[in-house]
Amino acid sequence: MFTRAVYLKICMDMTVEEFLRALSLHSFEYGVPRFIVSDLGTQIVAGANIVQDFLKDAETVQYLTDNNVEKVHFQQYYKGCSQLGGLVESVVKMTKHMIQKSIRNNVIEFRDFEYLVCHAVHLINRRPIAFKEALRDCSNNVPTPITPEELIHGYSLVSLNIIPALQADPDSDEDFQVAFDVVHKIKTSYEKLKQIRTNLLEIYHREFMNTLIKQATDKKDRYAPVNHKQISIGDIVLIKDDGYKPVNYPMGIVKEVFKNINGEVTAAKVMKGKTNEITKRHITTLIPLLRKESDEDAVGSDDDDDDDDAVASKEEIPGMDVSRKRPPRKAAEISRQKFKTILNDDISD
Repeated sequence: MFTRAVYLKICMDMTVEEFLRALSLHSFEYGVPRFIVSDLGTQIVAGANIVQDFLKDAETVQYLTDNNVEKVHFQQYYKGCSQLGGLVESVVKMTKHMIQKSIRNNVIEFRDFEYLVCHAVHLINRRPIAFKEALRDCSNNVPTPITPEELIHGYSLVSLNIIPALQADPDSDEDFQVAFDVVHKIKTSYEKLKQIRTNLLEIYHREFMNTLIKQATDKKDRYAPVNHKQISIGDIVLIKDDGYKPVNYPMGIVKEVFKNINGEVTAAKVMKGKTNEITKRHITTLIPLLRKESDEDAVGSDDDDDDDDAVASKEEIPGMDVSRKRPPRKAAEISRQKFKTILNDDISD
């Protein structure tokens, strides 16, 4: 999460065994992680339970204590969290885009696919995530980027294509031939991979880098912090669900809230209205409806006629900007005035 680096291991299926194998291979290269954040994938949850139960062994605990190694801690985000944040979602989108668009309609063997994945990871980890000039003064006018690759290794890796058969043919020279003295069968075995590698490099230089530049400059204050009104215990919310239309979202009462280190509410336990079921949801899947009435809100005058006209106040709907509220329709205003006239006539009679 600090380096924004991408690490991929190919799994043959979505089983617990493959997840544990990939996690072990990761630990061989980078060490055993202290903290792992994931979604609620069934194989990940089951694998996390297996690892945590295995590490409860007395000898293992003693070994970790003697070597000052913290026990692996897993945390699964609640349902509806696409905010791991946008970081993970954007990285997944970048990776899929580069790999899928490179392969296109080619059918390749497993070893070639493994080569493509490693190459894509290498290119993604060379994307700029910051500039060194932001950390210290530099006399150079050209900004030097900081990449995940530099944060992991301490320097930029020198990567060259060392397979002559994978070198792209120059478009300007029709008679160009690769100086690779091997049998024709081996030479033709690289044809698909050569085309895929050419597609990958083209995507990286023409789309990937240009998109990063555009995203960093196309919107003013894109990365400025945004303050949101937080939900609290007792608030009434609507629960987003993919199986329902928005008009049929179930209603619930917030029973418990969870905050991050910045004091922001990130998740909540909600009791559904009809079934009284307790569900854990990420804050992005909860729509604030009514705020719990505080003692100050409860104190008011019964003779205040304006209270009868108020359907929902700004305090009752967190996050609503009154300045941007849509103006009422003229037909609704006329109907409201006629209703008041009829009501006053009945009271006077």
